[in-house]
Amino acid sequence: MIIMTQKQFEEILVHSLSLAPVEACGLLGGVIQDGAKVIKKVYLLKNIDNSPVHFTMDAKEQFESVKDMRKNGYELLGNFHSHPVSPSRPSEEDKNLAFDPETSYLILSLLNREKPVLKSFNIKDSIVGEEEIILIDGGIDMTKTDYNELKKGGFMRQVQKNRFSLRLRIAGGNITAVQLKKVYDIAKKYGHGYIHMTSRQSIEIPFIKLQDIEVVKKELEKFGLQPGACGPRVRTITACQGCRICTSGLIDTTGLSEEFDQRYYARELPHKFKLGITGCRNNCLKAEENDLGVKGGLKPFYKKENCTFCGLCEAVCPAECITVKADENKLLFDEKACIYCGKCVKSCPTGAWEGQNGFIIYLGGMFGNKIAIGRQILPIVFSAGEVHKVVEETLRFFKEYGKKGERFRNTLERVGWDILEKRLKEVLADG
Repeated sequence: MIIMTQKQFEEILVHSLSLAPVEACGLLGGVIQDGAKVIKKVYLLKNIDNSPVHFTMDAKEQFESVKDMRKNGYELLGNFHSHPVSPSRPSEEDKNLAFDPETSYLILSLLNREKPVLKSFNIKDSIVGEEEIILIDGGIDMTKTDYNELKKGGFMRQVQKNRFSLRLRIAGGNITAVQLKKVYDIAKKYGHGYIHMTSRQSIEIPFIKLQDIEVVKKELEKFGLQPGACGPRVRTITACQGCRICTSGLIDTTGLSEEFDQRYYARELPHKFKLGITGCRNNCLKAEENDLGVKGGLKPFYKKENCTFCGLCEAVCPAECITVKADENKLLFDEKACIYCGKCVKSCPTGAWEGQNGFIIYLGGMFGNKIAIGRQILPIVFSAGEVHKVVEETLRFFKEYGKKGERFRNTLERVGWDILEKRLKEVLADG
């Protein structure tokens, strides 16, 4: 792969046009960065043959050019010449004169001067292979590209050189139809025409070129879209559809995911941190697999005066914490065994069961190289404000005690669950 600026291309073009119909020629000096040949300087040389079909570089100018490369710490990456009246492909003479298979041979065709064509080739034993040329506007210096910053900003390197998979910031899996159409346009124009749906409800657009990153970000911004966050920070907030859509939903997962996204997304931490929200005990978003997971719950309250002792609540209770003795007009409820699923409340035909919707919080879940199920170390809470207090204190705890590259679960195992539990209970007790 050859990386060169638009200005360098124009140098070669102007030089070649000024000498046409004679072939122009020159050398290319630069550095090898991450497997790519980055042109730093174009050396315009004289064709002493003064011919429209072949060239020979001036030996003295070649020597001075190589000396200048050494002075500046550049390598000789290749050479270029023009084809004033033929296509941009190596002639038989070009193949015969190619002496180094590591050298890049650039050919500029002026066959159509309105649309000049520059191509680069590797030639070994007369076998020709074409290599990609990337033109940049000068705003991106490959030798100074910070790949960690690109990853932090949602552009993840692919196995293909200088190609990136762009992860989008999508809260709770919700994206408008208009935004989705824009994703389609970007994938078609700047990628390979397809997207990847991630396991955490986000979208990735593969094969974004390095030089297109800034323009892609601007295109996204026009439609209220942003690149996602990667690396050691709070990741994409996941959520099911909750009570706005789902009949089983006990909490507004969509609204809470939007709040989480605004408050916590991309916050810097010792390691990645995943937040997930699920609306009920069906647990579609697997709350316990997240570093901090929230599950909708409903705490039931029994009103004996409305009860007919039909036994329906006992039949639907998955925790088997309700026992109905119809012959005695008696109902036993083991509140400690209740899992807050709300089925007793929803199924009761007489209103003998009422409930208060709330949030069950799990901590320390992990699903990856190591699998761990999150723990519920707090009782159910009943306001979004309390949930935010727990999240804030948990992130503060991780920031304080976590080591670089250490997952939250491992921090808890090392420091002690009891320390976090104490801090969380204190922050909730403060009101």
